[in-house]
Amino acid sequence: MGICASTPHCIQIYTDGSKIGGKVGAGAAIYVDQVLKKQCKYKLQNCCSNNEAEQTVILKSLEELTSLSDHNARTAAIYTDSKVTLASLRKNFIHRPVIEEIGHNVRQLMTQNWSIHFGWVKANTGIEGNKLAGNLAKAAEDMI
Repeated sequence: MGICASTPHCIQIYTDGSKIGGKVGAGAAIYVDQVLKKQCKYKLQNCCSNNEAEQTVILKSLEELTSLSDHNARTAAIYTDSKVTLASLRKNFIHRPVIEEIGHNVRQLMTQNWSIHFGWVKANTGIEGNKLAGNLAKAAEDMI
């Protein structure tokens, strides 16, 4: 599992979590060969923190990769604006269960010849995928 700033990957996933007014949502924008292929949004329990929302959407994004299993290159980069989440993924000691599950899913994908990389993207800088993920996360807050 690599954590990189910017490398070319066939699949790019931008993720974001949002907690406003006690409502929590998470969103992901999935691009294949630079074309938007899927938009995902998830309403989470109101007790979740913003960091938990960020981590949950990364976990859900890894699960989405299996639906792209026919893609030949099997390289994916997952971008988040959560430095806390990236730091947790880098550390090799006991984590919260969702961080452990992310690591487990990455290892399983690697056995299927996937190359997964994580990268940080600065929030609110006009990057299309990041902006879309943020909008999806906010929209998910109001889902029933």
